[in-house]
Amino acid sequence: MMTVLDCVFLVVVSAILIIRIHALYADRRILWGLLILLSMVGTCIFVLSILGVAALKMSDQLVPGVRFCASMSPKLLNKLIWSDWVPILTFDTVLALLAGLVAWRHRGLHQEYNTLLKTLLQGSLAYFLA
Repeated sequence: MMTVLDCVFLVVVSAILIIRIHALYADRRILWGLLILLSMVGTCIFVLSILGVAALKMSDQLVPGVRFCASMSPKLLNKLIWSDWVPILTFDTVLALLAGLVAWRHRGLHQEYNTLLKTLLQGSLAYFLA
């Protein structure tokens, strides 16, 4: 389950990566496709987080009437921990494949913007591998 700050960080990093891919392609169709894919990933993560919160068993142990202790079954916890990362990994794989496709198309070309292209590609692929 992801916290709110994790979700904000994910959206900011994804937006930066989408801008980088858009700079490589300069095609609005790819930009809109990636934005739609990002919204689908965000929806999946939101639904999975809601399911995780709904499965929590709240209890008040120390202070009567104040719910602050939560427990979850280990099986459900194991499912939810990795299930949040499947949509994120799918999105990042699509971005890495798009960056790799640009690298493949421009291999061997020595043009003036080669250093900018090289920097954008290295950053995108390094993020995916990290």
